[in-house]
Amino acid sequence: EVLPKFQAEFPMVDFSLFEGNSTHLEDELAHGRVDLIVCFQPIMMEGVEVVPLTQEDLMLVVPRSFTDQIFGDRAEEMRKQFADGADIDAFQHMPFILIKRGNRTRSIVDQYFSRHFFKPKLILETENTITTLAMAEAGVGITICPELFVKTIHVTAARSSTDKLDFFPLTDPSTISRLVVGYRRDRYLSHFGERFIQLTQQALHTLHQRLIADNAGIIVDHKRAVGRYCLHDAGDLAVLQGDVEGTDLRVDFSADLVAEL
Repeated sequence: EVLPKFQAEFPMVDFSLFEGNSTHLEDELAHGRVDLIVCFQPIMMEGVEVVPLTQEDLMLVVPRSFTDQIFGDRAEEMRKQFADGADIDAFQHMPFILIKRGNRTRSIVDQYFSRHFFKPKLILETENTITTLAMAEAGVGITICPELFVKTIHVTAARSSTDKLDFFPLTDPSTISRLVVGYRRDRYLSHFGERFIQLTQQALHTLHQRLIADNAGIIVDHKRAVGRYCLHDAGDLAVLQGDVEGTDLRVDFSADLVAEL
């Protein structure tokens, strides 16, 4: 919702799409090629002003067939138990599909694995979170992603997608993912940048409100309230500001994002 609203307010701003990762975003910001980045902490670059947007758990995304295979007749019982926090050791022998190193989420996940002495059976690494989620939905492997990505699709996607996956939070405090806007302190943040941040904050608030209402409806209707999520990749984002006319904001919802004039 952010980009259509921004474009409606500033119709002379053009958008185009391409991919990057968290490390690339900071490099673009450091060299002055972008004015804003929207990414998950930590931002390693010095001299960056950070505006918090939201914080979420990391979610273990498991094909339902895997849960059934591991726990058999106890699968539903374990789904209820893991809804409050997954036991990663239960999935020791199952295949994993993860984002490649260089992405903030992957760094957090690797540190989590190390603390729990867990070595995943890794069958694929990709730059694209949508790919990891789609393969999980297809029953190929388990993946891990920030809850925000899952929530975003949950608002709009068909229920058929949710029925193929279980979603279990990782409750280790270190796995909380914090989405922020970052911009350089030594550069002027334009009105367009300030407005983009406002629209992003408003969109996230609206998303949370929709989910609260949706989850309430699920409970009233006695539908499965655990794991009602679907596939999405919000990715990281960088926005370049400048004069309205001729500014090129490059955005990509399949990976980390970078903007370039």
